[in-house]
Amino acid sequence: MADVSKTEGVAEELVEKLTGFKNGGENFKRTMQYVLSNIKYHRYLDVNSHTVNKEIKGVLEKLQVHSKADKAEALQAVVDKFLEGPLVSPKASHPKSDAHYSVLSVLLLLAGTPTSQDYEEKTEHERQNEEPDFDWPKYLLEDLPPIKDFNEPSSDEWEDEEEVSIPEEPLNDSGVITDQSRHATDNTSQSQLAILSHVTGSTVTGGGDADRSWLSRNVVVQYWQGEVDMTMEGTHKYSQIARQWESHEKEQSIFPIVNCMHDLTETHIIRETLWILMGAEESFVFQRHGNHFEVRENIRVNHLTPSSLNTMLQSLANDGSCILQLQSFVNNMRSCPSAYCNRDDSALSSQESSRCQTYEAYAEALAEFLHSFRDALVQIEKTVLVQEQQMTLANVMDQLSPWMPKVKLLAYVHNKAVVDCPQQKHVYRVWYLLDMLHNSIMEHYSMGDSSKEIVNLLVRIWLQSIRPYVDFIDRWLTLGHLFDPAHEFVIQRNSAVEVKSPHFWQEGFTLDRFQTDESTHRGQIAVPPFLQPVLRHIILAGKCMEVLGSVGQLGTIRTEANLESTSMYSNLITSTKDMDDICSSSSIAMATEEEQDESTTRTLVVQQLQLPGTTDPLLAKNFDEVLGTLLDSDEKAEERYIQSDASILPDVNNMPLSLVIKRSLYPSILSRCNVICQQLVNTLKAKFDLMANLAILRKFYLLEDGDVMCDFYVDIFEKLRRQESWSDYLYLHGHLQEAFGRRYPEEIERVSVSVSSDEISARLAARPIHALDGLTLHYQVDHPLNIIINSQSLDVYNRVFRFLLQVKRAKHSLDQVLADLKKETHEDEKGKPVTHSPPVVGTRIDDAVIKHQLYLLRFKLMHFVNSIHNYLMTRILHTTSLEFQDDFNRATDLDGVLSAHENYLTKVLQRCLLHDKVSLVREAVVKVLNIALVFQRKWDAGIHTFSDDSITKMESEFNNCSIFLSTMLINMTKRGAFPHLAALSFSLASLQQSTTSPPSK
Repeated sequence: MADVSKTEGVAEELVEKLTGFKNGGENFKRTMQYVLSNIKYHRYLDVNSHTVNKEIKGVLEKLQVHSKADKAEALQAVVDKFLEGPLVSPKASHPKSDAHYSVLSVLLLLAGTPTSQDYEEKTEHERQNEEPDFDWPKYLLEDLPPIKDFNEPSSDEWEDEEEVSIPEEPLNDSGVITDQSRHATDNTSQSQLAILSHVTGSTVTGGGDADRSWLSRNVVVQYWQGEVDMTMEGTHKYSQIARQWESHEKEQSIFPIVNCMHDLTETHIIRETLWILMGAEESFVFQRHGNHFEVRENIRVNHLTPSSLNTMLQSLANDGSCILQLQSFVNNMRSCPSAYCNRDDSALSSQESSRCQTYEAYAEALAEFLHSFRDALVQIEKTVLVQEQQMTLANVMDQLSPWMPKVKLLAYVHNKAVVDCPQQKHVYRVWYLLDMLHNSIMEHYSMGDSSKEIVNLLVRIWLQSIRPYVDFIDRWLTLGHLFDPAHEFVIQRNSAVEVKSPHFWQEGFTLDRFQTDESTHRGQIAVPPFLQPVLRHIILAGKCMEVLGSVGQLGTIRTEANLESTSMYSNLITSTKDMDDICSSSSIAMATEEEQDESTTRTLVVQQLQLPGTTDPLLAKNFDEVLGTLLDSDEKAEERYIQSDASILPDVNNMPLSLVIKRSLYPSILSRCNVICQQLVNTLKAKFDLMANLAILRKFYLLEDGDVMCDFYVDIFEKLRRQESWSDYLYLHGHLQEAFGRRYPEEIERVSVSVSSDEISARLAARPIHALDGLTLHYQVDHPLNIIINSQSLDVYNRVFRFLLQVKRAKHSLDQVLADLKKETHEDEKGKPVTHSPPVVGTRIDDAVIKHQLYLLRFKLMHFVNSIHNYLMTRILHTTSLEFQDDFNRATDLDGVLSAHENYLTKVLQRCLLHDKVSLVREAVVKVLNIALVFQRKWDAGIHTFSDDSITKMESEFNNCSIFLSTMLINMTKRGAFPHLAALSFSLASLQQSTTSPPSK
């Protein structure tokens, strides 16, 4: 705090120079008050006393929590004394100043962990002021006679005093009391020395023989070091059974074996049994060998035979071995938690590499069970320490009987699922654990009411063990990222495939499958049984979250769907508790009805026994005792059951586990998956125009927009007719851009074309109809639409596009022939000369007859091609598109959209005769289309190129194809295999009659 008296003058000068106010004025006074107030009470750099008091209060509370009340009281006293006292000198008394709190603040900052330091209160010795070297007795006794010594017997002053006889006995009593008080004062220190001597085995001085004798009578004999307790020799006739049995065996044996036996009491054995069951690893009676305990051979209890003692101890040793295995696993998991997060797997030890989140959750579940088991052991130990009732090994084993079956079952499950697991990967080890727990629950549930408590225990451990699995799903479906550092989840992210890749939906995630040679698991997906029904939904929703995250829609879906409100595991526990409350209510109602039935039955039995002629007092008494015993036992069992079920986890022993999962876990998962999937579909429809892009594909590839595509392919057809080059990339690309730019200028940058010349030359040599087989349209699609419109679907669209081009080309060729005929007829009507081609060498007929035959053949070909064209463009493509729109509108997730699109493309392939099952029909159609092109080429070359043989051959080939198609389509329609071909078979049926009759000449 600043010294105001020294700074007032400086403050006045400061105010005068800065403000110009004169001393004595009103403004000057107010300014001085403001300055002095800030000098007195400013806290800009001073410590805050309230904060320091708050911190000290927090330290005191923490010490109280850690059961260090004496340390807290001492600290409070020292702080109060420091704050009330002067800081520098006693004259400057300013209690609780800023300087005091500054010192306390520094000390609090220097204090690291006050609760971890041992505190010993030290006695403060006040320093006495040293006297100067001055002889005060000499100074005070100067000029005075010397004082007589009171110890001298000849002192005259005592001669006249009345003698007081003090008896010797009181003196002796007082001496004894004094001696006893001295011994009582030193009793604690001497006892501590004696105990230290017994524990360390060394000689500790400071105590007498009496003290050691008392300790030897009141301290447990160190039987583990070979000492013998001589007080165990009893006078009862059964207290020497063990020795008598050994004597009997020695008498019966020819070569008796003499062993050095350790005589113990049942209390000793009970104590060590409780120790190993509580988790102790070292014991005198039970010797540890690896992961199990074995009973020491030279143990003897005087009133038990060796065989009965060994039977009980062996059973307890087995129980201790089970506890040891479970506790060792728990300690191993707790020793280095989250070791699986280490990126360097080679740096992990074998034990650390086996850790995973599921194992840690399972270990915590075991730890909770062991903790409750230790609570029961503590109650038994308290009973033993009080020594108010007789405790034997049989009593202890009887009290432990409700727990031991549970311990053995958990040890069996642990050995089968964890210790004996043949797999090394975490995903397989987790599958073994959860599958073993699931199977054990189902097995014991089938046993009925006799296994209720065991089922309840297993379900609780199972619920805690599946928590990491449920959390994996919860985080994935909430944050959009699958985080699995230990690789224990069955679904794994394929880091080689990016989200924006068109192969993400099929290859973005993988499922772990067993690769061992075991026939039972080879090829099986390592998914726990409780997730099998919803695995597909989880994968689908996880993919949707990844896609939504890639397009920046995660925040929207979290807000709209409220994904972060509650966790799936909390919903699972809450739903299970609700189900258990319902079942408990029904169970209580049933129990009430059963009690009423039992009381009614008891009343009826009593009334029946009291009827005249049947009265039997002994029988009535027996019935009453039996019924009363049954009712009492049921009430005790119910009380014991209610007490044992107190836990935060629910009891689900009234229903099968599959029903619990179906009603508690599946609704939470499925509801979230449905919301996520629907959100992605809505996003694709609204923000990325999925329907518009699919419509563009149908317009371009399936030639629904006839005007635009006609401008593109007609010029190519004309070049092919004139046998000009058409496969130049610049020509095709420019022509395509020109055709699309008129109606769809926004799609110009996304559409391109390419030609495979090798494929064209290979097929063109066989048939001219295959001239356009190398033509391919390309449509660029961005993410996320490339998941639906991928390269495979574009290949299907191109196959249909090329087949439609073949039909369009054949139709265009026949239309051009018809146009030439009309032009020729028009010229004949005007009287213009008609040029006739030179005659052809060979068999010929009149030109009129040839023209007539060509007209008929062109008409048949035109009828066939028009039937195919109308079938494809109206009955197939248009109808199939309407079916696809209905399926697309019904789809609620992206898999449904993909399935609808794939089904649509499959139907288009089948109905466009491109499926392998109808390859014969397609080949016949392509032959007829090729005949139309050959006919058009010959027509362009001139009528003289046709001969009777060539016309007959073409008609014969056409008739054969027409008859084959008509017969094939009718048979396929009758079988119902391809109902869509019925319309085509009816349209081609009219040609069958004309094709069966011979051509007219």
